[in-house]
Amino acid sequence: MTSASTSESTSSSAPVTLSPRIVNGNAGTVTIVLGSSSKWRRQLISSLLPNSAPTDPAHAHIRLDFASPDIDEKSVALDARNRNDAAAVTTIIAHAKADALVPVLREKYATELKAAAAGVAGATVLLITSDQVIVCNGEIREKPETPEMCKAYMKSYGHDGHPAECVNGIVVTNLATGARTERVVIGKQYWNPVPEPILDKVIGKGDIMHCAGGFMIDEPLLHPFVGRRDADEDVIMGMPLRALKDMIEENVNCEL
Repeated sequence: MTSASTSESTSSSAPVTLSPRIVNGNAGTVTIVLGSSSKWRRQLISSLLPNSAPTDPAHAHIRLDFASPDIDEKSVALDARNRNDAAAVTTIIAHAKADALVPVLREKYATELKAAAAGVAGATVLLITSDQVIVCNGEIREKPETPEMCKAYMKSYGHDGHPAECVNGIVVTNLATGARTERVVIGKQYWNPVPEPILDKVIGKGDIMHCAGGFMIDEPLLHPFVGRRDADEDVIMGMPLRALKDMIEENVNCEL
């Protein structure tokens, strides 16, 4: 396992897609499994494939699969939480998600992994796990536990002027070798004050309760109040695509 690198993300409007070499099959068949139940992360990782990529499983050279890790996140990374170490919290939880999924996925992809073990080129299976917490004025925030907590979080961003610092831990596991790489990517989101009636409507919809830090930048009712962003949207939403693209391509290159 390599040590984690931490980077501040900068905003860019250019689309992020995997290398044509991988998408077109020059690296063989690559299976990417996202270990997350988050519908937002699933949508974001799907955007790594360009529109020109084959979608028929019989002809696709890169395949996406999804699996939901069954872990109690609150019982993980307790020491890191006590140290207020947000980067450690996210990477430890991402590793715990991988630990839960690796045995299941090794059984599911036994044929591909057997081929890889025999030295057959282009039978790569990568597991992606990640976690996000928000840091505001030195406080680590995860998903809000109550509507009142969610409202307090949102009010603090807008009225106190402190940004929501989005800390993302990503772990990529090569199922054939067991090797893991990890990375931490951080971005900041500023907010303008949100009127309480708007907060009540957004919280009533429910989705915001499943978001670290209790906010959503893709909620239409909140769009007028979104302030400056020191990162790409995907970093704020919990799936840093530029870092993930690099990690996937590095893992595939190692096998060639």
